[in-house]
Amino acid sequence: MEAALITGVVFSAFLTALLFGKKVKHRSDYILITLFVIIGLTIFLAFTDIYNREHGFKFPALLGLSTPFILLHGPLLWLYIRSLTHKLVHFKWIDLLHFLPFILVFLLLSLDYYFLPANEKIGMDSESLITKSPVFYLVVALIAISTQGYYLWGLLLISRYKKKLKFYYSDIQRLNLSWLKTLLFLAIGFYAAISLLYMAQAIFQFTDYNTLQTVGYAIAALLNIVIGFQGIRKGNLFQNQAYEPDVFLKKMKKTNVEDNPDHQFVMKLVRQTEKEQYYLNPELTLPELAKIMEVSPEYMSKVLNRILNKHFYDFVNYYRVEAFKEKCQNPENKNLTLISLAYDSGFNSKATFNRVFKQMTNMTPGQHYRKVSES
Repeated sequence: MEAALITGVVFSAFLTALLFGKKVKHRSDYILITLFVIIGLTIFLAFTDIYNREHGFKFPALLGLSTPFILLHGPLLWLYIRSLTHKLVHFKWIDLLHFLPFILVFLLLSLDYYFLPANEKIGMDSESLITKSPVFYLVVALIAISTQGYYLWGLLLISRYKKKLKFYYSDIQRLNLSWLKTLLFLAIGFYAAISLLYMAQAIFQFTDYNTLQTVGYAIAALLNIVIGFQGIRKGNLFQNQAYEPDVFLKKMKKTNVEDNPDHQFVMKLVRQTEKEQYYLNPELTLPELAKIMEVSPEYMSKVLNRILNKHFYDFVNYYRVEAFKEKCQNPENKNLTLISLAYDSGFNSKATFNRVFKQMTNMTPGQHYRKVSES
């Protein structure tokens, strides 16, 4: 367990160094750096508690200092997600409210524990009396509510962001933050286990505080290692990111009202898209196509939804799928792989291509190709 804590601290330092090493850093990077520093500090302070108990309490002033910092993990991760999913120009004073639980717990523990004489602190710690204090119950409840609340809030932000992407981008595979969504689910599970462990201790007093703290922080350290490992493996934490959909773009309500100018525009858009093959540009975005058509992005979004009942994402990928089908029928392409045909059709991600094709045709690209070949 202690090895897990040390590994967690070292890994936090390693991730921080990697982020600092980026040539171009965004606001989200600085938030993430702060998060890893706080996580590393939290685990290090937990390790000093264990070290104190095993070496005659050489540093009693450090006892219990790790606890309040747990309440910074959720807000910082939430701010990181918000910085990825919104155009966060600057922080507002109201953002400081997210750090009130940290301040509150620090003040409560200061009054109840931190400023006690060293011998009293040592006595409370060695006899696990701290777990019988009313403040302990309150702190455990605050940590459980804060961590789970912010992680669920983060999932909500990602879900809303994913819906916006289809209005803005023609390829969303690299922008959908699914890797972060997976990690949030992991965090919810890990912190739920820690919270249940502490709550069970508060009710049943089934173990000593040293064992409780060691197991709890070892789980947190393991989560930190998993986050860092996944970030490195997926390449998402350390690449320059620009996840900023247009903030003024909103989903328009559908209407059955006929509007001839809108219909005329859609006809012009369809004809021009088929002629100029804009969809072959894998990085095509709504504002780019709107600029070509000399209309505003919000107007184009509105008419696509109202007239064609399609998002921009669906509209562009429909043509890419049709282009792929056409290429499959061309004998000159029989020596090319399916993915190369997909790239030539405007897709730039194998995962996106496979998913979109299956959604639009109810068959895989391979099944379609075999069907065409047999006919």
